[in-house]
Amino acid sequence: MPFGEFATLLGGLNGDTPLGATVQIRAERDRKAIRKFSREQRRIYNDWHRRRAKAVTREEYESAMKGLSQAFRGLGGEK
Repeated sequence: MPFGEFATLLGGLNGDTPLGATVQIRAERDRKAIRKFSREQRRIYNDWHRRRAKAVTREEYESAMKGLSQAFRGLGGEK
């Protein structure tokens, strides 16, 4: 099965299935909703974000920090 088809099928899952619920927890961005997570939901959410953070390379990190630095300089009127 091509990855695009697989991704489309996963996108159609709702929270009524265990996999769908896990995907929803991992994808949540609303801070208010995250604060209301149960202990198990918070564990799933934190485990996923820790794993993603470990996947960031040093070069990606340095590039992102340089971009943020430039953005803040731009806000301050500095070039």
